[in-house]
Amino acid sequence: MKNLTVHWTWFRVLLIIVLILGVSFRFINLDRKVYWHDEVHTSIRISGYSDNDILEVFSGEVLTPEEVLKLQAPTANKNWQDVFQVLSRSPEHPPLYYILARCWVLLFGASVASIRSLSVWISLLVFPSLYWLCWELFRSSKVGWMAIILVSISPFYVLYAQEAREYSLWALSILVSSAALLRAINLHQPGHNFVNRLQAWSLYTLTLTLCLYTSLLSGAVAIAHGIYLIILERFRLTRCFLSFLIASFTAALLYLPWVLTIVNNFAEMQHQTSWINGTKPIIELIARWELNFSSIFIDIHPSINYWIIPRIAIFFFFAIGYAIYCLYRHSSKKAGLFILTLIAIPALALMIPDLILGGRRSINARYFIPSYVGIQISVAYLLSHAYLINHKIRGFVLPSILTIGIISCLISAQAETWWTKSASYNNAEAAAIINQFDRPLLIGDTNHINVGNIISLVHKLDPNVRLQLVVKPNIPQIPTGFDPILLYNPSKDLTSGIQDQYNLAINPIENSNAPLYRVEQP
Repeated sequence: MKNLTVHWTWFRVLLIIVLILGVSFRFINLDRKVYWHDEVHTSIRISGYSDNDILEVFSGEVLTPEEVLKLQAPTANKNWQDVFQVLSRSPEHPPLYYILARCWVLLFGASVASIRSLSVWISLLVFPSLYWLCWELFRSSKVGWMAIILVSISPFYVLYAQEAREYSLWALSILVSSAALLRAINLHQPGHNFVNRLQAWSLYTLTLTLCLYTSLLSGAVAIAHGIYLIILERFRLTRCFLSFLIASFTAALLYLPWVLTIVNNFAEMQHQTSWINGTKPIIELIARWELNFSSIFIDIHPSINYWIIPRIAIFFFFAIGYAIYCLYRHSSKKAGLFILTLIAIPALALMIPDLILGGRRSINARYFIPSYVGIQISVAYLLSHAYLINHKIRGFVLPSILTIGIISCLISAQAETWWTKSASYNNAEAAAIINQFDRPLLIGDTNHINVGNIISLVHKLDPNVRLQLVVKPNIPQIPTGFDPILLYNPSKDLTSGIQDQYNLAINPIENSNAPLYRVEQP
């Protein structure tokens, strides 16, 4: 008994230390990393600006960074009606996060640190929600606290806690809706009255609705919930399953307005999501899956991730597989089945279409959040039960996981860019090159995804930089008095037009991965 008391005391000390580190990592250098392409569009949407509004700064005039960034904050010219109109034209992103973000910036300002802080505070609510889910699954505080430890210093969760997108809110809504479902199911046991069950199913209806209004991929979570209950009730139309059907149907009705929005703007949504249709070789898909799933435990550096992780990924998958096996074999069948469906259904919904139909839905780590939740809980269960793992191995595995996670977070916290900023990954390097000059002029056009990427870059530029932006295929009238003149990811129309009209040479910046080119005399 004394040893158990000592172990619990040390565990509480470890929990406090890791929690402090995890919370600190979420707040450190909020404005340091590149405010990337997708985050730029978050600011545009919550400010109520349309695609045509954005093109106002692509007028060919010479502008300061401040003038380019005027579309990144709400103004009196754009009201809530404008915001809803803009959101409805991009129905691939349900509106809940963006409504919250609009309210947040109206209260606390539209700076990069301010808007990202909304995701940080939401990510902190993940901890009690994760504990609640573990309690409903296992009735074990030890598993709940262990899961909190793992998630608090998970590199993946820390990275997305610092991003002005909906993914922290999605993780929270998955946890809360799942816990609410399990609570409602548990209340169908003898000893609970109708009022308690009604309140529990009403809570599930509400939380599932919020989950659906956070991400379209929440549909896979709802399907996982349904499959779990179908198997649990052995394909019988029990009172519990009937209650689930009523709750799910009610949530679907509440979600119907957004379904109609999707139908009315389906062509626009197809255009916005056309990137998922690009095919990837199977071997490349598998490599990305390795990186995606390992990122919840280790994320050192892109070069190390790509060269080292695939060589040790088999260890990760073996360990994860063993944790899931132990959970299913030794916990209650209800808990094991729930975790299996939560991991498998959302993951397969992404992987199978890519394998059969082609596409690259599954290369995005953030889409696997439901599966990550299940994996983290499985590992927490394994580490919380000494009889499932040799004490020497357990004494090595937990410190190793925590050490690797802390090191990963320390490294990414100091970086200006990371793999999560994919489309704008090289903007930090581009800004450093541009800012070294006293009077540079940066020219860009609407080539590919330049609109979001150029505005992303401008967040990092010094006030002395000037920009001249045009709509493709227009060619700007280049002013004198600037040195150097640089192009950002120019289209062929822009490069050939400048070469022909001004008889100038365009050369890439040497020893740089940034999409910058220098305009020079031939």
